[in-house]
Amino acid sequence: MKTAPDTDKHPAAAIDPLLAQARQLIGRKQYGRALERFQEAAQLDPDDLSIACNIGEMLTALNRFDEAVAAFGDVLDRDPGAWPAQTGLAQIAVQRGAIGDAVALYQDVLAKDPNNLTATVGLADLFGRAGEVDAAIALFETGARSHPRQIELWSAYGDLLVSLGRCADAVECFKRAERIDPTSPETHARLAVAHKGLGDLEAAGTYFDQALELWPANWRIHLGRATIDLAQGNLAEGWRRLEWRHKEDSARAHLQPQWNGQELTGQTAFLCGEATIADEVMFASCLTEFAAGCDRCIVECQAPLATLFARSFPSVDIHAEPPPWDRPAPAQRYDWLKPLGPIDVYSALGSIPRFLRPSIEAFPEPAGFLTPDPELLALWRDRLAGLQGKFKIGLWWNGPVPLAPDQSLGMRDLLDSFDRDDVEFILLAQDLPRHFPEGIAGPWMDRVNVVEGIDPAVDADEATALIAKLDLMAVPPGLAANLAAGVDVPVFVPCAADDWTHLGSGRMPWFGSMRLFTRAGEEPWTGVLATLVEAVHQSADARAS
Repeated sequence: MKTAPDTDKHPAAAIDPLLAQARQLIGRKQYGRALERFQEAAQLDPDDLSIACNIGEMLTALNRFDEAVAAFGDVLDRDPGAWPAQTGLAQIAVQRGAIGDAVALYQDVLAKDPNNLTATVGLADLFGRAGEVDAAIALFETGARSHPRQIELWSAYGDLLVSLGRCADAVECFKRAERIDPTSPETHARLAVAHKGLGDLEAAGTYFDQALELWPANWRIHLGRATIDLAQGNLAEGWRRLEWRHKEDSARAHLQPQWNGQELTGQTAFLCGEATIADEVMFASCLTEFAAGCDRCIVECQAPLATLFARSFPSVDIHAEPPPWDRPAPAQRYDWLKPLGPIDVYSALGSIPRFLRPSIEAFPEPAGFLTPDPELLALWRDRLAGLQGKFKIGLWWNGPVPLAPDQSLGMRDLLDSFDRDDVEFILLAQDLPRHFPEGIAGPWMDRVNVVEGIDPAVDADEATALIAKLDLMAVPPGLAANLAAGVDVPVFVPCAADDWTHLGSGRMPWFGSMRLFTRAGEEPWTGVLATLVEAVHQSADARAS
């Protein structure tokens, strides 16, 4: 693969400044301008495949995936062994959910070059996400022997350990990265996240502050610091910092003027959606109150919620936001608003609590606010008719990792503890055959009614209707828990004690029917689960009596 321009035809002096400018722009996350510089360099030397790969990387960063695939494909047509193009295609495949394709691409690179750092880190990350923890750790350990001074490897290794709840081990990885480069703001931010996982909010805040001293304009670090403020109950500062989440979205930057808490009588307001679908449900608990103060309220939300929100908030105009890979260019992203008439103020679902919920005392007595589909309710009533008289407990098998600390949270222990005839479990199992080709049969499966094909993140309306016909949900924090509480179904949630959404209150102020079973730091989940199981038994006993 050619890595430098042909200086006989195009002097390096003409190209090197463009590449240097592009790298500076990447450091400032200005991918569009960096793309322009790489394209100028490519015009000077169209045979340089390194520059062609840089163009593909910038197109990927801009979510222009089809163009990026074409750019990487052109590189591979000219040089089938160009591994940066293969790893670039793998990263796009991950973004599009084509995990199998990404794994195959990374494995092909490693078959040719077992020490390739990018493929090692990428494949280890995918193994970690898929629950193949031993394989992921083995890859990282192999990579550490080959690349002991690569921050990228130690950072990714630590990220995996954080996701597994092994935050103390993650701190050691991040400390290795810090020794390599003490001035890396990303490393300080990672240390903050790991200490937060250990329950040390003070240390986490200190590391975030150090990261911000090194990179004061980094919106992700500000967002991390906001979660610490909110977890400590410092709502004023936390809500203020949370606004940094929009700094990277150029489409939203043009939505002016922003709402600053003023009265909206006689005005039209537009609310953007949020990055996660679970957060959209949580923040929607404020929507009725906000909309009541407007003449008209238009809300953007993720597509799986659109039908449910339209029924639940009939006075609000709901618009389904397309997925990232199908969105218009930033300048045209909100053109659909133009035919709706002038918009007086703009905000986001997650920004309205800054003014409506400035303190814990400002939260009203929480109640259900979601309205399930009556026809789907009747459908699930009939389907569950055979379980009439039973205490029906809902579980959501969230992805392919059955026993990771932040996924099923000891689901097997929960199931094994219920040897009683009056309890039935309803398992919302999405695509089990793909994740568990040999099945998940076990001694506890005869107590479980598996409902396949129901994924709240794909069709929240049907999932909510099913949940509404249950007596209790026992699930990790996230979308299923929020939907259950949104329809006032009791939901028991094992979670970290320092979750920012609790706002330092020790409870979930957004939802009245959600009960938290908290774990401090890295204490074993066994005690938390034992308390949860006892609470479920008490609920079943109360129903029986």
